[in-house]
Amino acid sequence: MYIAFIFSMRHILILFISFLYLSTTDAQENLRLDYDMVLDFGNLSSSKQYKFPSYLIFNDSSSLFRYKIAEKVSEDINAKVMKEHYFLDALDGNMIVDVVELDSLGFQVLYDRQLDSIISREIIDQEVFILSAQLIGHQWEFLDEKEVVNNIICSKALKYHKGRTYTAWFDPTSPYRLGPWKFVDLPGLVIKIESIDKSITFQLKDTVPRQTNELVEIDKSGRHVSFEELWNYYLKKRKAEFEFDKNTIIKEMVKANLDPRYFQFPIYHNTFELLTTDISQLEKWAELD
Repeated sequence: MYIAFIFSMRHILILFISFLYLSTTDAQENLRLDYDMVLDFGNLSSSKQYKFPSYLIFNDSSSLFRYKIAEKVSEDINAKVMKEHYFLDALDGNMIVDVVELDSLGFQVLYDRQLDSIISREIIDQEVFILSAQLIGHQWEFLDEKEVVNNIICSKALKYHKGRTYTAWFDPTSPYRLGPWKFVDLPGLVIKIESIDKSITFQLKDTVPRQTNELVEIDKSGRHVSFEELWNYYLKKRKAEFEFDKNTIIKEMVKANLDPRYFQFPIYHNTFELLTTDISQLEKWAELD
């Protein structure tokens, strides 16, 4: 019995030491970096740029990027999705109303480093969509040039991604290998990334991450679809909007001698990705009688 007791205590000690080891090695510190997201699609009524806060939560195994998060304009706690909400940080200092349907969770992109996979949360017409995809290779063209951004000597790279070409400025000396949105596969920390047409820009606000209690997790509740299914859903919605606008808003604008060029249309959906750059069908839908 004495031998059995020693044996049991020995196993308890091993289990306790193992627990301490796992708690110190597996416990991951979550850090946060803030980015500014600047959009200039040229289809807003004011034709101005708009800057929205966005941020990256990350640890050694994964990262979560969040952007376009709605602020409640209703005291109704059940109003999870709001058709209208306010962003107070337009570049011109004015309050703007974004009428795209968002919610308090906003758009999210989760990158799993171990699985090399990306899960994104999209919102169209008050419906949440979940997309999953593998990260396909390092399809960057690295340029033999340096540039100082945010007082950091950055390397440069180019990448084509779903309808747009992007230029990235990244710090190869940083211990962090990550970036905003789906730009997570560069050998360094992304300081700035911008589409060639300058419609989309992400820029790091500071280079020193701070600790956060926010979890690196994505809300997967929603309609799980492929990118093609999401795009087709978006096109169907846009066609219906065009028909409604032409028969209501645009007719009233023409009657009032207002400039109908306000009736411009985005060729993107809410995550800025394009299934095709052929906009002939959208142009046909948007034609005024």
